[in-house]
Amino acid sequence: MITLILIALVLTKQIGIPLALMVYTFFFFNSLISEKKVKKNKKFWLKIISPLVIALIFLSIWSLYTTLNHTKAQFSIGSINLKEYLEIVFLHKGLDYKLQAFSLFQKYLFSERVLIKPFSLGYIPCSIIFFLLLFIFFKRYKNEYKTSKIILLFLIFLVGTIGYALVISVLYLFCFSIEETITLACFGRYMSSYIVIEFLFLLCLVLYEWSKKKYFGVKVIILSSILFVFIISNLKSFIPIYQETYYEDIKRIGEELKNKTDENSQIFVIMKDASFPYLLPYYLDFRILDSSFYDFYGRINEYKKNEVLENLFLDDYLYINEIPQNFIEEYKEFFETPILPKTLYKINKKERKLKIYE
Repeated sequence: MITLILIALVLTKQIGIPLALMVYTFFFFNSLISEKKVKKNKKFWLKIISPLVIALIFLSIWSLYTTLNHTKAQFSIGSINLKEYLEIVFLHKGLDYKLQAFSLFQKYLFSERVLIKPFSLGYIPCSIIFFLLLFIFFKRYKNEYKTSKIILLFLIFLVGTIGYALVISVLYLFCFSIEETITLACFGRYMSSYIVIEFLFLLCLVLYEWSKKKYFGVKVIILSSILFVFIISNLKSFIPIYQETYYEDIKRIGEELKNKTDENSQIFVIMKDASFPYLLPYYLDFRILDSSFYDFYGRINEYKKNEVLENLFLDDYLYINEIPQNFIEEYKEFFETPILPKTLYKINKKERKLKIYE
């Protein structure tokens, strides 16, 4: 049952992977501690090996599916360079944008809010609070759990907290696009996923212990009230009607571009909202959206003009949703018609010119 639940989590959201690894690690070491004559116990090794085999089967099937359907991956782990990563972390040597991104990543671990209202705190402050609450829980129910299991749980979550942050930093430096690396795109969303796992685990422990005591109903009402405040504080995130205008705008732009451009054409987009380039493709059928240099608004803007132009003139169209500061002065020489917001331009690759496309 646990294996099926974890498989569902992994297929639904990749955050299921670290959760599955943590559960598997606890199961493995807890079994080592509990089982006698481990080496000769075939059932024990079957329980240990079977989840790995199931995971590999699902991974192989998914890999085959994406290959046959020519699905574009969000990122590739093949570009990870461990030596370069260690040099960036310990020697501060490497490409400037990666050094700046890693420095920003360290700062964000403390300062960037990873949970939504009213519990908005940084990744490390949230983790510290979790460990303090976990310590209080086990101190309160110390007679209910073996010391070895308590220590094992603390070690697993400590390694998980550190390991998850390291993995995300590696993905930013080697697997994500340059603009995602420079701006640490979606940092709060990625880091909050693991924090939610920690607190859900703690919540399950609390509910389990409360269910064995008196006044269970009263305690559940108190906990439900806290969750109610949490949901009310974030209605815009939970109720689609609040996001209707936002998504309608994306849909409108997507439909407009689909009607005006040819199938399989490539569109270079310039948009202030970093979410647009990820959502627009859903409304563009087979058109390729080039978002490599869309973020002219990033916190650390190091794009060189010739790099932007090199990518721009590989595409068929340019769509400008908002005009970035200084954009007109920098690029007006390439436009045959006025530079306007919410406007589609046809790219003449040969003459390296752009004009409004009606």
